[in-house]
Amino acid sequence: MYKRVLCISDLHAPYNHPDSVDFIKGVNKAFKPDCVVNMGDELDYSASSYHESSTELYNPAKELNEGRKVIKELEKVFPKVMSLDSNHGSMAFRSCLLRTPAIFKCFTSLCSSFYECCTSTLPYKSCNKLY
Repeated sequence: MYKRVLCISDLHAPYNHPDSVDFIKGVNKAFKPDCVVNMGDELDYSASSYHESSTELYNPAKELNEGRKVIKELEKVFPKVMSLDSNHGSMAFRSCLLRTPAIFKCFTSLCSSFYECCTSTLPYKSCNKLY
C-alpha cells in the first residue's frame, strides 16, 4: 500500500509551462512520494490532432522530439511511473489505427518503445472506443 502518491497530469509537452518540471521536482523533494502516477496528456500532439493546428507551433517531428526532452528529464527523477491512457496520450495510436490498421499492433508495446524513454509499469492499453 502506498502512503504518498504523486499524480502528474496534463503537461502537454513541449508546450508545458516553463517552470513545470522544476515545480514537479520540488513537490517530489518536499513530499517524497512512494508512488508516481502519470494521469495522461504528457505530450500534446497538437501537430497530429484532427483539429486545425496553428502554423506557429512545431511540426509533428519537432513536437515529438521536444516533448521527449521533457519526458526524459522527468524520467531521471521518476524512473518508475504508472502511466494511464489519455486522449492526447493515445492520439498517435488512434491515428495509426484509423489510417493504417495493419501496423497498429507495432505501437501496442510498452510506451518506452514509442517515447524512447519511460520505464512505465503499465503496458499501453487503449480505453478509447473508436466509432
